[in-house]
Amino acid sequence: MIDEVQSSYIGARAAQVGLSCRGPHEQRVAEVEELISRNASVQRVAGRAKFAAPAFYLFMCAIFTGYGLLSSREMKFIVLLGIGFLIFGAYVLVANLRAFGKAALSGRGHG
Repeated sequence: MIDEVQSSYIGARAAQVGLSCRGPHEQRVAEVEELISRNASVQRVAGRAKFAAPAFYLFMCAIFTGYGLLSSREMKFIVLLGIGFLIFGAYVLVANLRAFGKAALSGRGHG
């Protein structure tokens, strides 16, 4: 039993970031590491845009509500549409803050 464990341990190879058996498993470890590296860089780029959608919805809220209130009293639907943009923008902001955590408030991404 001990000989089997020792021989399987000797047959294992330490990859750059993981432990794998020799052969096809080394390739698999390399692929997983590459996938993790790509995802980390995508998160850094996507993290910068976390306030873009809420800012756009707030802008649309101001445009629709302002136009609806300033043009005439018969534009109630436009005002309601602006309020809808405000509510949806607040929802997207909260969702982004939950998705990106406290790093979203400080401007720092993950990693």
